Formats: sequence, structure tokens, C-alpha cells
Amino acid sequence: MMQKKIDQRIILTQKMLKEALIILLNQKAIKSISVKELCDKADINRSTFYSHYECIYDLLEEIEEDMFEELKITFAEYESSKSSNKDLYNILFTFFANNSDMCKILLGTNSDIRFLHKLLELGEKKFYEAFTKINPKIDKDKMEFFYQYASSGFVGVLSVWLQNNMDASIEEISANVRQIINKGIQYIL
Repeated sequence: MMQKKIDQRIILTQKMLKEALIILLNQKAIKSISVKELCDKADINRSTFYSHYECIYDLLEEIEEDMFEELKITFAEYESSKSSNKDLYNILFTFFANNSDMCKILLGTNSDIRFLHKLLELGEKKFYEAFTKINPKIDKDKMEFFYQYASSGFVGVLSVWLQNNMDASIEEISANVRQIINKGIQYIL
């Protein structure tokens, strides 16, 4: 019985630290946030922080990893439900909408570029898996160029959409991205 109480306190402390970091990241870059400032915001003492994390970057990495695990689950659910005609763009934009506060921070100027790199690496892996199933003889160099082009555009559109408080519906933004990727410049002509 006592173990459960300790686990709940740990979970609560970590949640408070994550929420405090998110608030501070809305105000300034991670490199400008001190452990003291974070602890003051979370209303915990420094020794408690250090009993869970070595530094603020460890806490940020845990937040990022939590999001990546959710994103991996989202991809797995999509892959297992392909027969239901669910659109990958809708599924991705729904995921990002459900995590919009964190995504704004992690893709914004006050975060660490590592999150974006991890996001692009995961997307690249899924992209290659999907396209090599369609055409195993596909030109790898062309596929890499296309992925870089499409993923940069996707992240740019996602960032603008999040910063504009998701002013377009998930269906609209998904359809637009699909059209842009499929038609390129023909989309605006």
C-alpha cells in the first residue's frame, strides 16, 4: 500500500515539473531557464528536481519521448486500420491538434532542435517503409529528395497552422497538404 502512495507522489512531482517547464518554454528559450526558476514555478525544492533529473534537458527529453511514444502508437493504429480508409494526414493533424500546446513549444523558437530532428527521422522511416512496399525498385536518391521536400513543407504548414491556433479544420489542412504534396506547384496554378 505504501508503494502506491510513493508512486503517486513521483508521478505528481514529474507532472508539476513538466507543466512548469511548458509554462517557462512559452516565455523563453530552454537555455535561459534555470533549475531554480523551474523549481520555483513547480513549487518544489531543487533536491526533489535532482532526485528525478540531472538537468532541465533530461526533463525536456522525457516530455519529447512521451510525445514520440504517442506518435508511434498513432502510426501503429493507422497501419492496423488501413482497410478503414483513414487518411494519414487527418490522423497526423489530429494528433498534433490534440498535443497543440506542446507541439507549439517543441516546434517553436524557444525549444531544442532535437525534437524536430527526431520527428523527421520517425517520419522518414515510415515514409520509406510505405513507399518501398508500393514499389521496391523505387529510386532511393529520388525518394530521399522527395521526403526532404515534403517533410519540410509539412513541418512548415504544421507550424503555421499551430501558431494560427488551428484556424483551418483538420479536414481542410489535411486536404491542402495532400494536394500540395501530390501536385506540387500545380496546387496554386
